[in-house]
Amino acid sequence: MDAEEAVGLVEAWMRTRTGKRVTGGPRQVCVDRRYVLRGAEGWAVPYDRIRAVVDGDPSASIVPKPSIIVRVPGGELRLSTGRGGPSLPVPDAKGVTWNEHLEPGLANSGVAFLGFPREAIIAWGTDKGELRPNPEWKPGPARLGYPPAETKLDHLLAFHDFGWLDRERFLLGLLNVELLIPAGSASVYSSPRWLPQGTTRWLCIDTGTFMQEFPEASLSINPGGRPGAFVTAEELRWASSRTAIRPQAAVRRVEEATELPEPVRPITGAFVGFALGDALESGGAATEALLRGEPSPRPCDIWPGVITGAVDAARRFAADADRPTADAVVLLAGLFARLYTDRPFLHDLLAERDAGVHSGVVAQVLDVFARPSLDDAALVASIKDPDPQSQTMGRALAAVVRCTHDPEKLLMTAAAHPGSGALAGALIGARVGVPGLPQDLLSGLESRTRIEATANQLYRALSPGPS
Repeated sequence: MDAEEAVGLVEAWMRTRTGKRVTGGPRQVCVDRRYVLRGAEGWAVPYDRIRAVVDGDPSASIVPKPSIIVRVPGGELRLSTGRGGPSLPVPDAKGVTWNEHLEPGLANSGVAFLGFPREAIIAWGTDKGELRPNPEWKPGPARLGYPPAETKLDHLLAFHDFGWLDRERFLLGLLNVELLIPAGSASVYSSPRWLPQGTTRWLCIDTGTFMQEFPEASLSINPGGRPGAFVTAEELRWASSRTAIRPQAAVRRVEEATELPEPVRPITGAFVGFALGDALESGGAATEALLRGEPSPRPCDIWPGVITGAVDAARRFAADADRPTADAVVLLAGLFARLYTDRPFLHDLLAERDAGVHSGVVAQVLDVFARPSLDDAALVASIKDPDPQSQTMGRALAAVVRCTHDPEKLLMTAAAHPGSGALAGALIGARVGVPGLPQDLLSGLESRTRIEATANQLYRALSPGPS
């Protein structure tokens, strides 16, 4: 699609929308062909009042100048919202706007202006409360357990790794980010959490300035981590030649860590997360029993064995249980085992669902995982099973697969169901560690010091090296 075709689509839409010719009347508008540009998402076609465009009257100009995005390929029309934010749907032929409910982290990522696929839309809704689920929706990187994104570059890498952004748009997005370079390092990093352990000082520099100072240098971003990327100097030069993409403002400063970040220890996080979920749902009875060395007041609390990654122990437990309970326990154990790797820990579940690997309550959980809905609490409550243990674990798992991106929402959703809050808290705590749990909830957790001390003792006992 060339510029003329894009302009023609926009003019046809304007005639349909106004019911008049775009060239008539003092307040009528027309395309400002002088500023039609090819951007990352497609053609940006600005429009303005005819008096401003044709007659050259600057006082008649619309400020800021609105623009319609014509997506390439496909020709879908979108409203530009400015730098960084996602474009929006244009009103339909009846003047109704169907607003998009996007996957977590996308709208505020700072790189949504690059575009996003249809499967990133959960549903469409109108101002009148009408809601239309998107049957093409698929869980995105934040929901699948990618590391929490702290910067625009974190988001850019995750969206590229996940497949939301092709290589071309990824490279264009690199012009709008900041890079972190530790002293003496040939690698760059996307945020402080990815810096090598012990790094206390680094250079923060925008990509454009980096290219000026190191014109022949490639970018090795987050080497050895996922998501990461390797970008050649030639690719950077190609991206900078796309003048329609405005570069990041020049940045060059030295930053220092005021304190070293608390390490993410899965075992400690799992124990504290369990205690937090237990406190929310029942006041902490199971946690107190654990600290005193007493049997848990709930028979379904088989979590200590699986928290330590003892998958075989969980399977032995499952061998004496009925099939639905055994299936849930093995899946729970497998999830904990995956928490110790860099792989997005819920990624394989979608494939397992499509292959029909699981049955019973776990099949319900995986169905909930892939259902386009904005009501996560209702989906969690929809998990039902005659066996209390299976239902408890099922609802905990459902809360995790729906709300991994938002630990506080996850805990509050699961805690509405006895037993599920503690299990869900253990899972998310193992994933994000104590630093990633809701700090406002942690501040009110009784016995936190004793809980962390117990968890750290277990961490040291199970760690192969020094803590």
